[in-house]
Amino acid sequence: MRLFARHDSSKEAGESALAIFRAKRRQTLRENWKDWVQIVLVILVLTSISVTEVVFMGGFYQILTGFLLGAVAFLALFGWVAGGDVHNLPWLWGSIGEQQTEELLEKLDDSWECIHDISRRSGGNWDHVLVGPAGIFLLDSKRYASMSVAADDGLRSGRLGYHGSYFRSAAISLKYALEPQVGKRWVNAVIVIWGDFPQKSYAEKDVMYLQSDELLGWLSEQPGRLSERERKAIAEAVRELKEASRSSTAR
Repeated sequence: MRLFARHDSSKEAGESALAIFRAKRRQTLRENWKDWVQIVLVILVLTSISVTEVVFMGGFYQILTGFLLGAVAFLALFGWVAGGDVHNLPWLWGSIGEQQTEELLEKLDDSWECIHDISRRSGGNWDHVLVGPAGIFLLDSKRYASMSVAADDGLRSGRLGYHGSYFRSAAISLKYALEPQVGKRWVNAVIVIWGDFPQKSYAEKDVMYLQSDELLGWLSEQPGRLSERERKAIAEAVRELKEASRSSTAR
């Protein structure tokens, strides 16, 4: 199929996750400012020693000091990016995964439309609501460093895990939110996994787990269910839902 999709530029995918990461990062840096002062002092001392050794000395001690300076500077940079706490990083990875999914969906033809990052009244957000000939799809992006496994009605990667009921309830809540405008419509729960997912695709209890490379092909295989008029009406309802959520957040 020809590939191109309308892009929702009012709010980029992953913005909610990125906002949470930045807020957590600022909080962690404020709480641990004394540690950062000490790190800066260590870097300044090592820099001073390195300069002295370059001018007056050489050999092993010069190499050792340079190595220590580089290691401390690298750790400081990593800590600054992570906000001083690796527990903040999943929000950053999540934001990157959502942006990657957005870029992937831009390859769909113009019979598809996707609205990204819609806040939910109950908390959290819907990552991507995709409307096309095959129906309504709620896509949830997951990006993990370690291998992902879908089994026993859930998804797990290392210590991180989600039960299938989490994804089903998100799809059902979207279904109910759209009902006043478009009537009863089924919302398909699809999990887009960025990273190592050997299964490639796995379906269980109304949840579809797909490696990112499989998403477009899988969508193209789904049977047509919606007319053009229905698609436009549903997409408009989703945009209104997003606008309403933004207005309520701004108040």
